[in-house]
Amino acid sequence: MVLACTNTHGSLDPAVRRRLPKVYTIGLPTTAEREQILRVHTSKERMNDDTISWLANETSGFSGADLLELYHTATVQRIHAKCTDPEFHMQAKAACVDTKALPALVHTLAHVTHEQWTTALDTMHASKHAINHITPPTPSLKTPETTLLDAAFNTAVDNAVDNVQLELDNAVDDVENDDANREEAPPHG
Repeated sequence: MVLACTNTHGSLDPAVRRRLPKVYTIGLPTTAEREQILRVHTSKERMNDDTISWLANETSGFSGADLLELYHTATVQRIHAKCTDPEFHMQAKAACVDTKALPALVHTLAHVTHEQWTTALDTMHASKHAINHITPPTPSLKTPETTLLDAAFNTAVDNAVDNVQLELDNAVDDVENDDANREEAPPHG
């Protein structure tokens, strides 16, 4: 079995695409799904619900990987801003002496400001815009015939999986019945 994955389907050579009999397209996440992805990548300490909702609405067309890159971009901006702050340097020196101050210092690095999110969004939008002008559009390989073949294949796979599951269930039941019969049988001899 050969499995190929890409997020730029149009960039694959047509000869390669012809050798792949099935194509599954996984669309971009919806606003609600982007909210869930952002919640996975961040913590409540770093982002409140309003910020997550705002970002989910502002990131239409972003994949999960794009959202992770956005988070990393904003976080790097936050760290850079803090590391160029003289007050932060004094706090860092104090944390080296008093390690109890270290968690509070790290916490100040975690909070990304609205401005930093906006700058990261602008950066991401600019790079996505540039990529969209470079990458040719993905041709649709779906036809009514391939849709019917996909449905037939999926039905066959589902039936095969159901049959295997039934056989496994029966085998487990047989083993359990044999064990129960052995426990109930009187000892030999």
